[in-house]
Amino acid sequence: GVAEVGVIKAKSLKRMDMAGLSDPYVMLSMTGGGGWRKKAKKTKIVRNNLNPEWNQEFSFPVTDLEQKVELILYDHDDLGSDDIMGYVIVPVADF
Repeated sequence: GVAEVGVIKAKSLKRMDMAGLSDPYVMLSMTGGGGWRKKAKKTKIVRNNLNPEWNQEFSFPVTDLEQKVELILYDHDDLGSDDIMGYVIVPVADF
């Protein structure tokens, strides 16, 4: 089967940049038993926004109900490494 995952929007994010805003994006990946991970997928970066809207959909192959979708919210930094703002792990069985 296939898991269709929609990344719609976020509200009231934490200020992460010096200007008091954030440049958020979401990385998505499928994980399974034994620690394997499918290639990550990424939303667009929404610059200077604490209430971003992505409205993007992603598809992942599902081979068993033990798999999980991991979503990590980042703040993009032009200089240095991006900062993690939050994450959620959703079991495919909950879809």
